[in-house]
Amino acid sequence: MYKILRVNMAAKTCVFEDVPAEYAGLGGRVKNDAPVGYVKDVLRFTTNENPRGRNGTNEIVLPVQAMVTAPIHAKPSPFMVGVLSPGKSVSKNIVVRSEIPFRIENVTTGDKRFRFTYSDEESAIQLISVRFSAGRSAEPPERDGPLVLSDEIRIRTNLPDQEFVTLETRGVLVE
Repeated sequence: MYKILRVNMAAKTCVFEDVPAEYAGLGGRVKNDAPVGYVKDVLRFTTNENPRGRNGTNEIVLPVQAMVTAPIHAKPSPFMVGVLSPGKSVSKNIVVRSEIPFRIENVTTGDKRFRFTYSDEESAIQLISVRFSAGRSAEPPERDGPLVLSDEIRIRTNLPDQEFVTLETRGVLVE
């Protein structure tokens, strides 16, 4: 009977372990620290089966394509404010999703021109209303021309093992 001797995956996003014989002796799962995003890789199974009567091992190649998602994620990412002139404002929404119901505890950013409104109820999908008002910047630009807005929105929830969900913010402030 053949046996799987080794499993290799270039991206190292999965871990493989022995499982009961009724499941063919091998199982795999995505690692807890696997990066979120698209995975396109190849699994190489090395067995003790002799190919065509020759001595040695045989390799079975299996292409893998998957999407790794976080237990909780927010969209859109990045959060685009757009191009604004002084005195103008924009209102947009952030959608935060999880497999289990959660509550948003707070939403913060380093830029005081952002205002956030959200529910204090638990739900698997949360909506955060965001208002950005392009008044004077807390830090005036050191050069002529548009001021590029680049910050981070941090969303804290009541989920265990989840410190923050973060979104990059982007925008341009013009005179």
